[in-house]
Amino acid sequence: MAADRLTTQRSQTPFASGNGGGAATIRQIHAILRASLNQAERWGLIQRNMAKLASAPAQPQREQHPPSISDVRALMTSATTLDPLFGLFIRVMVATLRSAQMFA
Repeated sequence: MAADRLTTQRSQTPFASGNGGGAATIRQIHAILRASLNQAERWGLIQRNMAKLASAPAQPQREQHPPSISDVRALMTSATTLDPLFGLFIRVMVATLRSAQMFA
């Protein structure tokens, strides 16, 4: 299809029908199409990027499962038993990550 004949509805059709593949594949196709048409718009080959108006499927949110306090303690104990320097490294990493979270 010629870029000048692309409409928002045509660029949205694979997303709406579900025939474009899985959601991750559709998001990748949308990103490539949008970037390509952005460049064509900058070069003056098309007047408007219709892929900007189409919406790709939303990224699903995965449920987070952080380790329990007892799991973290067991990890630190095992690391220290394995090698005291490795245990120290794990403790420094945990302390650094926690302080970084406080300022995020």
